[in-house]
Amino acid sequence: MTERSKYTNYRYSSYMQDGVAVLKIGPDVGPAKPADECKLMSNNGNNNTLYSVKYEFTPRANLPNAPNTQGRSNCPQNKPLYNDKAVRTTKNFIGKPYYNLGEKGSGFRPRGEVQDFSVLRRECLASGRLFEDPEFPANDSSLYFSRRPDRYIEWKRPMEIADNPQFFVEGFSRFDVQQGELGDCWLLAAVANLTMHPNLFFQVVPEDQSFDENYAGIFHFRFWQYGRWVDVVIDDRLPTFRGELMYLHSAENDEFWSALLEKAYAKLHGSYEALKGGTTCEAMEDFTGGVTEMYQMDQTPPNLFNILLKAFERNSLLGCSIETPNQIGTIPLLRLRNPWGNEAEWNGPWSDKSPEWRFIPDHEKEELGLTFDMDGEFWMSFHDFVRHFTQLEICNLNPDSLTIDELNAGKKRWEMSVFEGEWVRGVTAGGCRNYLETFWHNPQYRITLECPDDDDDKCTVIVALMQKNRRAQKRMGADCLTIGFAIYHLENPERLPKPLDMSFFKYNPSIGRSPAFINLREVTCRFKLPPGVYCIVPSTFDPNEEGEFLLRIFSENKNNMEENDEEVGMGEVDDRVINPAGDKEGEDGDNVRDEPEQDRNSEKVREFFKKLAGDDLEVDWMELKDILDYAMKKELPQVAHRNEAHDPETVEGNGSFIDTLISLLCGIVCKNEQYNKPVDTNDRGFSKDICRSMVAMLDADHSGKLGFEEFKTLWNDVRKWRAVFKLYDRDESGCLSAFELRQALNSAGYRLNNHILNILVHRYVSHRDLCAAPGAVGCCVVEATVNMVSSWCYLVLPVVGLFIGLLRKCRERTWGRCRSTGSLKDQVFLVTGANSGIGKETVRELARREATVILACRDVQNAKNVVLEIRNQILTGRLIPMELDLASFASIRWFAEEVLRNFPRIDVLINNAGVYASLKDHALTKDGFEIHFGVNHLGHFLLTDLLLERMKESSPSRIVVVTSKLLESGVIDFSNLNGEKGLPAKRRMNPGYCNSKLANAYFGVELAKRTESTNVNVYMVCPGFTYTGLFRNVKRSWFHYIIFSPFALMFLRTANQGAQTVLHCATEPSLSKESGHLYRDCKLYVSKKDFDPEVGEHLWDISEQLTGIKKTVQ
Repeated sequence: MTERSKYTNYRYSSYMQDGVAVLKIGPDVGPAKPADECKLMSNNGNNNTLYSVKYEFTPRANLPNAPNTQGRSNCPQNKPLYNDKAVRTTKNFIGKPYYNLGEKGSGFRPRGEVQDFSVLRRECLASGRLFEDPEFPANDSSLYFSRRPDRYIEWKRPMEIADNPQFFVEGFSRFDVQQGELGDCWLLAAVANLTMHPNLFFQVVPEDQSFDENYAGIFHFRFWQYGRWVDVVIDDRLPTFRGELMYLHSAENDEFWSALLEKAYAKLHGSYEALKGGTTCEAMEDFTGGVTEMYQMDQTPPNLFNILLKAFERNSLLGCSIETPNQIGTIPLLRLRNPWGNEAEWNGPWSDKSPEWRFIPDHEKEELGLTFDMDGEFWMSFHDFVRHFTQLEICNLNPDSLTIDELNAGKKRWEMSVFEGEWVRGVTAGGCRNYLETFWHNPQYRITLECPDDDDDKCTVIVALMQKNRRAQKRMGADCLTIGFAIYHLENPERLPKPLDMSFFKYNPSIGRSPAFINLREVTCRFKLPPGVYCIVPSTFDPNEEGEFLLRIFSENKNNMEENDEEVGMGEVDDRVINPAGDKEGEDGDNVRDEPEQDRNSEKVREFFKKLAGDDLEVDWMELKDILDYAMKKELPQVAHRNEAHDPETVEGNGSFIDTLISLLCGIVCKNEQYNKPVDTNDRGFSKDICRSMVAMLDADHSGKLGFEEFKTLWNDVRKWRAVFKLYDRDESGCLSAFELRQALNSAGYRLNNHILNILVHRYVSHRDLCAAPGAVGCCVVEATVNMVSSWCYLVLPVVGLFIGLLRKCRERTWGRCRSTGSLKDQVFLVTGANSGIGKETVRELARREATVILACRDVQNAKNVVLEIRNQILTGRLIPMELDLASFASIRWFAEEVLRNFPRIDVLINNAGVYASLKDHALTKDGFEIHFGVNHLGHFLLTDLLLERMKESSPSRIVVVTSKLLESGVIDFSNLNGEKGLPAKRRMNPGYCNSKLANAYFGVELAKRTESTNVNVYMVCPGFTYTGLFRNVKRSWFHYIIFSPFALMFLRTANQGAQTVLHCATEPSLSKESGHLYRDCKLYVSKKDFDPEVGEHLWDISEQLTGIKKTVQ
């Protein structure tokens, strides 16, 4: 029996306000000491300190040779282990793609116009006004959602509060964070943690804002929200009472970063009041994207210290909370800090004034930077920590949060799988295992664990189930759902149905589950599981509770996770509905027909059809409507309404089941576009749109009408659907439960997954989860669509398709494939034009090989969409979208500065981006160059030059220049490089494109000569004729597409096939000694074009002059 937890959010928020301390655990420092010596193991100031404990194991004292000093150590006070202020010295960590709040893909619905910080600030600066946020106004609605303020609150800008407001005063530190009147100490503790990790801090608090340069009263902050980073824009008006800040603020009166951070977090959740009550782990996750575990200290696992050690190895953040209520050997000590930084400290053994410290040599105290100030930091033994603290929270960082330097320093990272899902009333909201009949309807996820931990024969798995957007819905009265999950072992997964059915859960117990079902934002639990295949079932406690969720799985070694769901397609029709008239089994076992009531009705329908059809024996859609309306009255009994518990107003408009199903299944055919709402067949018959659709789908001879044979096909299908409905309308109420919809569709031969079923139920099923129908009918439209092709198509198209397919297969055998599939972990690749075509597929393949990839795109939103698309399939590698407009030298220089500042190495540069414009467009770059020459050649020339020194430092490195076989049609005319004299068309092609591809090749050849001794290799690639969006702006008539399509199917490569030679040159180890050559089909290609060295040198000199760079390459 699954039980609810007695804990609620209120209880957690209650004791979280009583006090929070943060652990710091660090590695050993200094040479090893003999076993009989006392030492304190600490870490240096460069280590991860985000209130992250430094596992400071600490041997004890009481040594025979220990100095006999009394009281506090009088050793000189060295520089503290952690500076009070963390001044930015590390390189900015760009991290993950972020979305503007409300932007498509952000996971939030827009509250107004999507706010872009850069655009808004630029507009404010141009108009000379200070930004005022219309989406989070300076009024009471932004403060409270449940009541009005009990006093007058005035909103002031920092300049009205302090004479010289600053974003940071001498950097930032944990001491900057002071709690105000709002009960959000859980947020305070997490913010204090954040200040200890500069790379994580600047991921949340961007550096491009201040009260001095470009000040416009606008600021922005970034938070992780359910798998995405969201950029939140605010103005700097803050709530004050009597001239002082009411909520979170800094110890310095003129420092405002912490108050503005809290305001952005309040906007994200709808109001300041929404932040009242919470857990530190919630904020830690929103600041890092990590997964948090929570341990009650009175129920700790026996290997807790080992768990803490592994947490430190992976840079995890740790927090602990407390409820208000001398031997020889090695003593593990923990260094803790009260985030308020006041005098509230531990006073037991190993506290500041504890006599145990007299046994520690002075030099080791100096190594620790030991101080005994009233700063809230103190030491205590692990034993005392477990005994006195109530709760421990570990925030395991997202794998992408670790920098390359940290990984090189020996830090480890988790392997992660992520899935988004939702519980939909009547479809996937099945409740917990107590409700067996609906439990199996919950979303199911299959995970395969292959490799055990390095130090164990089992696999460590952390399962984290997070419900989405509940805090923001507080103003609408919503609270967190009571959620949990169960894990089941699959012994023979290939023999089990997808999804697992009720019988499986009836006879197979779970091998693990969440500790309790609880109404927290996230439920997390750590498991030790043998390698194998498992199924995770997330659920709410009660059935039919709707909500969205995020399921994340962390493991020490790689895991493979997929949704355990139905494959979409057609299946066998249920035997019980094949004969809709209904047969009964006689005593001898033969099937015998009932009284032919339906046959008599069918005969009447036939007569009515002939009467309406006239001499041509065909009916149009209006006549079809009359026939179906007549047939329904004759064939179907009047619907018996349900009782008061299920009143007939369950479907908006009381649409019939046939109309509902025809509409929703047409919606699937129309790619989820909303079909027009049908009318009620009870009153006015079948809708016009449905009847038109039926004629269009079944009109095989294209006459616009249905003959009797075509009508018979329709009528038989309608009667089958009627049988399906009657099969599951067991109480003859005329309604189906939404939970029965999947089974009904399966019986009709349709296999739909949860995603499609959720869409159908959202659109067509009432809030009471019932599909009402005046008749037991169903939808034949999809089936008709599949069969709508004329008979000649069945003969001709397969033959033509087979012929084209064979030719294409023969062609594909000559196209090369990249054979290098090894891991590219910790290597940095930069790909221009990565938002589509070859660039996009190159990024996809590099991510599959675990590389770090910078996606350089003109529209950064398109790059974010690509990252999201790839992340739905591939979870390895790091993908970093950045804005780069190759048509602007200013954009190129800005981009290069950002890359050089944030990436200490660049292993491979792939110059892939390219444009093609029609000759009559006369398109130019922002710097006035002909678009092809300016983007395809000069843009990449400048970018490569700006990054070349970093690539030399990163050697061995590679530069891949993507050109085209069309270079053989190009010319380098130094008197007309920019098209000043015009460019004559060649076979309808713009010669500017061919010329720019030839310039690419000359650039690659000359660059290889100039980098010959630098271990930077250069490769030129002809990817082959590939179907991409390059020629999307070229207008062609429909006739061109009809003629071109068969040839395209035979000869054009897919984008993935076109990317193979690019990948080959970028990753193939055997090419490490090659440079300056042209490649096609993953092998050397000898061009028909002779490359004149003098032309290459002259083109280089002119390109330097045109781009305004110095001759940095010798």
